[in-house]
Formats: sequence, structure tokens, C-alpha cells
Amino acid sequence: SRGKPWSGETLKIPIKYQKSTSGGSFDGFDTFDTTKINTRAKMSFSPTGYYQSVTLSGMEVDVNATQAQVLDLIKVEMESAMQDMLDSLGTIFYGSNASTPKNFLGLQDIVDDGSAVATYGGLARATYTGLKATVTASGGTLTLLKMASLYDSCAVGPHKPTLGACDGTVWS
Repeated sequence: SRGKPWSGETLKIPIKYQKSTSGGSFDGFDTFDTTKINTRAKMSFSPTGYYQSVTLSGMEVDVNATQAQVLDLIKVEMESAMQDMLDSLGTIFYGSNASTPKNFLGLQDIVDDGSAVATYGGLARATYTGLKATVTASGGTLTLLKMASLYDSCAVGPHKPTLGACDGTVWS
């Protein structure tokens, strides 16, 4: 919903990774610390795409385009390819794709604590710890208490989770 136009060879997103330490209290004519503190880094993402082939021979199309036509072959094949593509994109979106460089990163890659995917946007999660997600394995029944505890551990100041994703098995 907040998409931005692509510009340049890679998409670069600046992030703040640490608090500046150059401020402080003073009185009178104290000297201020004017040391430049680098608080930002740029994540970088390369563009990737996805395609779905639709292959029909000219003969199939010609034979289908007669009065005996049972179905609109081109329309049916296009709709079938669309369904296959949507399913494949869903698999990529909800999966882990860090080892497949032409795929975009899936939720498992983005929401990781660095144990499976060491870098995100070209930045090491070990160095830029704000890129580490909270990953919690929980056995047994999913309860409101467990969900509330995880929600509280993910909240930082005014920033709070707005989405919880899980598969059908966990949800059930």
C-alpha cells in the first residue's frame, strides 16, 4: 500500500541502526561535542521478477477456433497459468529463498534472527542487530498468554507488531 517507484540499479533503503551519542547537558558557555556520529546504513536490494509461460501451438489454436469449439482455449490456458503463477509466488513469498538469488526474499528470510539468513539488504544482522527479528519456537497449544508475551517482546517504544503470520497447522 505504500509502494514507491523503483529508481536506479538497486533499491537503497536507509536505516537508522544506532542512537547518536553526541548530545548532553550543559550550562553557561560549555563546549559542545560536534563529533559526527554515523547512525545510518543503506540496505540494498536488486530487482528480480517472475514469469509463467503459456505455450500453445498454432495448430491447437486453429483447431480450437472452429464452430465445434468446446472452450476458449487461449482464455482457459491463460487462467490456468495465472493460477499456477499465483500459487508459485505464494510459495516464494511465505518460504525461505536466501539460497536462490533470483527469487525475492520470502517471509522466512525477512523475519529471521540471523540464525538462518545472516544478511538482509546486504547488511550483516550480527553488525546491524536491529535487522534481527524475534524468532520464537513454541511447542504445545498456542495460547493468548504466549501470543501476548511474544507481542510484548517485539514492541519497541511506539513500534508494535501489526501482523502475526503462521501456517494452517499452527493456526489450527
